[in-house]
Formats: sequence, C-alpha cells, structure tokens
Amino acid sequence: GGLQAPIDLWLQSCAAVTLAAALFALGHPGSRTFMALVAAIGLVLGTAYQLTGSLVAVMIAHALYDVWGCVAVQRELRRQGHWAGGSP
Repeated sequence: GGLQAPIDLWLQSCAAVTLAAALFALGHPGSRTFMALVAAIGLVLGTAYQLTGSLVAVMIAHALYDVWGCVAVQRELRRQGHWAGGSP
C-alpha cells in the first residue's frame, strides 16, 4: 500500500497493483514458488486496497494471513516430528 499509492499517480490502476505486487514479492525472497505465491497475495491485497482505499483493512488481512501461515508451519513441523512445543 505504501508503494502502490505513489505508483498509482503515474501508472494506471491495474499496472500500479501489478508493479506493487511484484515489488512486494521481491521484498519476501524465497523459492520461485514462494515468491509467486507472495506476488499473488500482493495482487489480492493490492486490489483490495484499490477497491477500498483502506490501508488498515489490507494490513489486517496481511496480519491474519501471517498468523495463519505461522500456525500452518507449526502444524507441519509437529506433524514431521521436528517441533514438540515450547522453544523451537
């Protein structure tokens, strides 16, 4: 959102969302698959920002996704026997 608003001043909305999503993915390095997923999430969050004009709503959605992701990783680590709880 912090990038998308200024980009939106010099590009059409769709291009601004796409460029901001690409920059969002570059800010979350990892495998190509992970970065593609992050770019897709960036497109969804960027579109939500474009439609609502609310950065707060997008920040809440991002935080909820992050919590879900942490819970999913913890469950997978426990399933594989790598984390029994407590400190990792």
